[in-house]
Amino acid sequence: MVLIRTLGKGKGRLKYLLYALNLSAMSALCAGSGSIVCILGALAFLISDGMIALDTMGVRTSKKISEMSLYILAQLLLVLGFTAL
Repeated sequence: MVLIRTLGKGKGRLKYLLYALNLSAMSALCAGSGSIVCILGALAFLISDGMIALDTMGVRTSKKISEMSLYILAQLLLVLGFTAL
């Protein structure tokens, strides 16, 4: 609901909604794996991509270095979690 209100009727709304749906599906799959490392990676990925999405919509949430650091950590956790399954 927050995402829908934030997007309003802006241009490109559909692509943000589809991407959010994709991230939600990935998070659900990671949660279903039972791997805490995968779950943490998915959560970090959701947060970092949320910050990036808000930044592209003009809502400044953080510095680029924190976005990218969290993104890299998320990728690492996802890879480690999936290779351990």
